[in-house]
Amino acid sequence: MLPLEPGDPDRLGDHTLTGRLGEGGQGTVFLGEGPRGRVAVKLLHARLSRDPVARARFVRELTTIERIAGFCTARVHAADLDGDRPYIVSEYVPGPSLQQLVREEGPREDGALMRLAVGTATALTAIHQAGVVHRDFKPPNVLMGSDGPRVIDFGIARALDNVEHTMTGQLIGTPAYMAPEQFTEYVVGPPCDLFAWGSTMVFAATGRTPFGNGDVYVMLNRMRNGEPDVGGLPEELARPVLACLSRDPAARPTADELLWRLLGERPEIVLSSIPAAGRKDDVTAVDDPSTRVEPVLTGNPATDVDHTEDLGGLTGGKKGHGPLRRTVPLFLGLALVSLVSLLDMASLSVLAGGTVTEIRQQWALVLSLVYTSLAVITLFGILAAWRGFASGVWTIIVVRLVRVAVWLATLGQVPPRTETVVLQVLSPLLVIGLLALALARGRERRPETSAQ
Repeated sequence: MLPLEPGDPDRLGDHTLTGRLGEGGQGTVFLGEGPRGRVAVKLLHARLSRDPVARARFVRELTTIERIAGFCTARVHAADLDGDRPYIVSEYVPGPSLQQLVREEGPREDGALMRLAVGTATALTAIHQAGVVHRDFKPPNVLMGSDGPRVIDFGIARALDNVEHTMTGQLIGTPAYMAPEQFTEYVVGPPCDLFAWGSTMVFAATGRTPFGNGDVYVMLNRMRNGEPDVGGLPEELARPVLACLSRDPAARPTADELLWRLLGERPEIVLSSIPAAGRKDDVTAVDDPSTRVEPVLTGNPATDVDHTEDLGGLTGGKKGHGPLRRTVPLFLGLALVSLVSLLDMASLSVLAGGTVTEIRQQWALVLSLVYTSLAVITLFGILAAWRGFASGVWTIIVVRLVRVAVWLATLGQVPPRTETVVLQVLSPLLVIGLLALALARGRERRPETSAQ
């Protein structure tokens, strides 16, 4: 603990501040004394106190922590979010961070390492079951309390029913512990926390990260083209860590699957056999693999996410809005429909620049206007589909079908040229086929994996 600095408050509410525990980009954490004894007080930086975005994030951190089971994080005791300097008073967890512990005492070994792995996997399970993605799980944010590890700092966490679309230039997190999709994708979900968990376990066991250190571009290149270094991990931990460090988010285990792997168990029960009263003597174990299902802890599980559905579906939100994986069929389909849409708009420019006197020319101009309107709608669909929204793909498919219907309805007024028939018939078939394949691949679920 460091002493208070000039300009630091010596009191906030009912709490007397006695020293500094740490400082981050969002605020400073003080050690305080109050009615509940020793507490940790997080105070928003003065330079951010008038920033509505920073204040909103601070409020969101409080609401996020309150959603999560208290055993795996520092419980909130009080807060003042309306004053000039918002602050949150939470439980003080005596003990160093995992990063500090490894640097001072060396890597964790044997039982201590496995206890850490199980404890943090349990915490992630509780966090995801509460409908929250941490997004910044790393050694400094794991406190080694006397009663087990606690996960802290939910300043950039997101609720699963309100996942942020992170735009280019707004990367949030620590590169050495960020999953590949956090560098390139618009939507991140629970799998990014599992990747960070794997990197954190490598640090705990060896004192280094699986892909080394470096700037954003160096780290991304290693993650895409290299293999994680898990040398030094015991076999029973190396296998689940490697699974969590998969490049493909869909190939990583969920938090509860990871926990069962670490425990070496995989309970198999028939959920339909559990009565409402939940009596233990009514639970029926089965040996038929075709009837086995995985248990969940509580609420709606964050497992087997449909990649064409909103992550909000995990917490009761509506489905059908992304994220959609960027596959080769999706890329080819969007490229082809982009080309056709641009040709449609170019044809209007050509016709509008000429003299329109005949009825056939008038019909051709009207048809080009309709095609151009459909092309504009298609371009919005292309943008949405590329950003991961399945609804964008469906928009393109519907617009292509409408375009074909318009073309067929006007054949009598605007007879097509022989060379354009191929474009009019084959292009929508190819586009719809490729996009349908993209939707199918986007919906592919990760196959069940057995416990290691």
